[in-house]
Amino acid sequence: MTQGGDDTTIAAKIRLRYKKAGILKGWNRERYSRLCKMLNVTVAELGYVCAIKPGDVTRYMKSNRFPPTVSLHLAVIESVYLEQSCGRPWEPIVALDLIK
Repeated sequence: MTQGGDDTTIAAKIRLRYKKAGILKGWNRERYSRLCKMLNVTVAELGYVCAIKPGDVTRYMKSNRFPPTVSLHLAVIESVYLEQSCGRPWEPIVALDLIK
């Protein structure tokens, strides 16, 4: 893999996967709340699962935008939950399979 900001085929594939999963745009309050309901946890509890400080969760909820790094954690949790509850394998969120 190249260093720095070089664009590669692998990087383009990773960006596309993250874009499809809503990670690059960042999650919003509605999607975060929906995941809380699916998991039957509070807003704060889901924040703790993702190692997000309570003040940061509050700030993200007020701004209606979770940054991509947090969105990646949330998308992984969501995909694991959906796979376990539906029994259907999902495309991996973390793009390790694209790196060789």
